[in-house]
Amino acid sequence: MIAGKGTGSIINLKIGKKTPMSKPLTNPHLSEDARNYKSKFGIMVWSSWELTQGSKVICNSEDSNENDGPMVMGLKNIENQKVEDITTTEHFHELDIYFTGNYKLEVFCDGKDIDEDYDNYTIYLPTESLTVEANYKIKKEKL
Repeated sequence: MIAGKGTGSIINLKIGKKTPMSKPLTNPHLSEDARNYKSKFGIMVWSSWELTQGSKVICNSEDSNENDGPMVMGLKNIENQKVEDITTTEHFHELDIYFTGNYKLEVFCDGKDIDEDYDNYTIYLPTESLTVEANYKIKKEKL
């Protein structure tokens, strides 16, 4: 997972089996795993989001992103948890990711009713990416 100081409220979740990168990243602010491994799947979130456990809010995109702050510490709860389910709203493409431990990451589409270039989130699959852009447009790209 990549989150914290320097990323604002943006989060990048790596999901699935880790494989070594052919060329490791050199950013010293990333964890050793983030610098050296990639994953089969991933999601990068630019829009608002909230992590809950049951009815309790653990953290959200408005929290402090200091490395020992509520955002980073809260997101550590879903590290090494398994994804149990993913749902999306039909029209708005908002996303709910359910993890073991009764955790849910809700991703809200902020970039609506605007003309500028804005991405809400991108889902990375092994051979392509799907991005929900402004005004609920979906962009599909080969990787």
